[in-house]
Amino acid sequence: MRTFRVFVAAAALVLFHGSSTWASEQLLKSKNCLACHSIDKKLVGPAFNEVQRKYASNWTTAQRAALAQTIRTGGKNVWGPVPMPANPQVSEAEALQMIDWIMSLNGGSELQDPGAAPTPQVPANITPLKGLWWNPDQPGHGYDLQAAGNQLVMVWYTYDTTGRPVWYLAANDYAGNSWSADLLRTWNFGVDGETVGTVTLSFTSATEARFEWQVGGVSGQEAISLFKFGSGSDPVLGPLSRTTGINQTGLYFDPENIGYGLSIASQGHWCIEGGRSRASCENGVTGSEVSVLYFYDSNGNPLWALGSGTFTSSLASMQDMYLYRGSCPNCSYVSPGGTWVGTITRNHDDSGIGAFSCSIDSSLAGYSGRWERSASGFKRLTNTQEVRVEY
Repeated sequence: MRTFRVFVAAAALVLFHGSSTWASEQLLKSKNCLACHSIDKKLVGPAFNEVQRKYASNWTTAQRAALAQTIRTGGKNVWGPVPMPANPQVSEAEALQMIDWIMSLNGGSELQDPGAAPTPQVPANITPLKGLWWNPDQPGHGYDLQAAGNQLVMVWYTYDTTGRPVWYLAANDYAGNSWSADLLRTWNFGVDGETVGTVTLSFTSATEARFEWQVGGVSGQEAISLFKFGSGSDPVLGPLSRTTGINQTGLYFDPENIGYGLSIASQGHWCIEGGRSRASCENGVTGSEVSVLYFYDSNGNPLWALGSGTFTSSLASMQDMYLYRGSCPNCSYVSPGGTWVGTITRNHDDSGIGAFSCSIDSSLAGYSGRWERSASGFKRLTNTQEVRVEY
């Protein structure tokens, strides 16, 4: 067990053994499927392993889709006198996940239609690109993925059931292509914290993953990818392969004031001549930066604000910040709405240490309190990494 210090004075983040099998079983439980079925015994409906045996010898993509549709719309006495009821609360993606899990029983696997294109093989070892990740189909929340030593660190910024911003922390050793960790929520200005759930990331490439979560008996998942927002090349100076990167991407904190922090993601900013400059980048390419500030209201409850900007000075920036209201992870999606609440300013050297200040008035967005901070030693907590995003 390692103790990892992320914004909080001391938070033990221990390994949670999660997998797609666990997530599928949790999904079946959450949709009340286990009221009528079990793995190896007939209840009201057939045992799941009997379903696998029935279809394994003649398994096709069409059969997979048909069984998933049966879960959602109901059956017709195929397995006995009691027809399977409709389950409209199950999405198409969830039904397919259930079917894939059932077909993996009895030593089977997620069988493929012989006429279908083969499933791409996921590499055994994947190093995910660091920065902000998101679900492009549901913008408004996201994930900061960073490395600290051998650990993968994640900050999940999202919303609670009332639409209020909330953020969580997770960290654990990473190897291979999957990662699981306990999920920590802090309050009281970072003094207090508790484990509220678990998270799992299953990477299929350096820029794509499946995110699974469980918080307080509620679970869910979504496909996420690296958030790409910077320019891929400059029309005059040419492709980025000819340049030197200036990258301030990372997770930052104030060693003198533990409890709040800042995610920075920078893309598309490059020096053409002379390498890095501690103050400016001559003959450089204008870059883009997105920041997420993690802080608290006057009662010590977590909030986050997001800002972005275009800049030419490589190591300094000022951004307008916005507080959002949006939908919780298991709520029906609603496009988030943002309110301007203040600014942040930073000026770092290329070692990731420098000045930072913020002036945030949460009351402008309907929350309580102001967050005024100024630090001369604001520090990057996570590993440095030159990131050149492929566009």
